[in-house]
Amino acid sequence: MNSPSVERVAIVTGGSGSIGGAIVRQLARDGVAVVIGYHSEQASAVSTADRVAAEGGTAIAVAVDVTQRSSVQLLVDTCVSRYGRLDILVNNAGVMVRGDFLDTSESDWDMTIGTNLKGYFLCGQAAGRVMVRQRSGVIVNVSSTNDTVATRGCTAYAVAKGGVRMLTRQMALELAPDGVRVNSVAPGMVESRFNREMLQDPQFVAEARALIPAARFATADDVAAAVVFLASDGASFINGATLRVDGGKTIV
Repeated sequence: MNSPSVERVAIVTGGSGSIGGAIVRQLARDGVAVVIGYHSEQASAVSTADRVAAEGGTAIAVAVDVTQRSSVQLLVDTCVSRYGRLDILVNNAGVMVRGDFLDTSESDWDMTIGTNLKGYFLCGQAAGRVMVRQRSGVIVNVSSTNDTVATRGCTAYAVAKGGVRMLTRQMALELAPDGVRVNSVAPGMVESRFNREMLQDPQFVAEARALIPAARFATADDVAAAVVFLASDGASFINGATLRVDGGKTIV
């Protein structure tokens, strides 16, 4: 059923996590109807949708495996069937399995590349086809400062994020003539569930903060604000760019 009262519609993958949830909430506060794509954390995704509804917004939770084309297509079809359009895709689903180059297993490599890079490709294709038909749309890929900076113990993750940076540029080049903009947001260390284990190590926290000119880590809301900006009309002539949300870490 179409919803004529909705002006903009977004899909946010990985919407059950800390960063994804913040993105969902900030988009909803801007009047965007949000489809929350989640893989395993159904309770968290539903809780986020309920919170949005309590604040007067619109959100639904839909299960998706971003590594499977059929599942991704079902997510996009569900969105278009319900709301009649798709204006914003936020590729945010991600996993990290820490391991040095020689210790990274093939299965961990496949899972990381599959979710963090192939998933962005599949979601971008499915959403992009809808947007091209509409002659309008915005795709924001949530990347990482690891898209350009090598970090010990992050081989598969860093390679995936490096791929996301180039995928963003390629998508931006090819989709722009059809009215679709594509950009990425590259956070540094974020205070989130994703990084919970590392943030429990006082030595790691002290050393990591020392490398950041702003002397703090990003919050999920910091990242969400950057995503929402790139999805807005205020960024209408920004295409193929990477917005770094890292407190200045990558400038030193």
